[in-house]
Amino acid sequence: MLVLSKARDLGVVEVVQCVAVDGRRVGLECSVLPAALFPRLETQLRFGQHLYPVFADYGFLVTRVEDTISVEAAGREIAEKLGCPVGAPLLYVTRLSVALDGETVERRSSHYLPEQVRYAGAAKIA
Repeated sequence: MLVLSKARDLGVVEVVQCVAVDGRRVGLECSVLPAALFPRLETQLRFGQHLYPVFADYGFLVTRVEDTISVEAAGREIAEKLGCPVGAPLLYVTRLSVALDGETVERRSSHYLPEQVRYAGAAKIA
């Protein structure tokens, strides 16, 4: 599922994508992008396409992400979309994606079924 919400009056474009493994929904990702940076995005994005190559097409190379990970109880809407009970614990990840020039190009919030996914990250310390 790919949903584009053109909230141009708010200056953003919202992209909602379901993450599936073996045909079963295991996550829901909602990305909010600055509309001014991505004109005509709705004609550039295809079902199942990762966002970062599209960002690169617009001249924004994502070089850093900042993730915050926590656990959150499933609300009614998320529970319906993921097929889990309301109140079920979900892995909740927020992400800021930053381009080479320092511009924040994406704010993402994601919910995942913890028994179905593993979240792995890496950091380089100078």
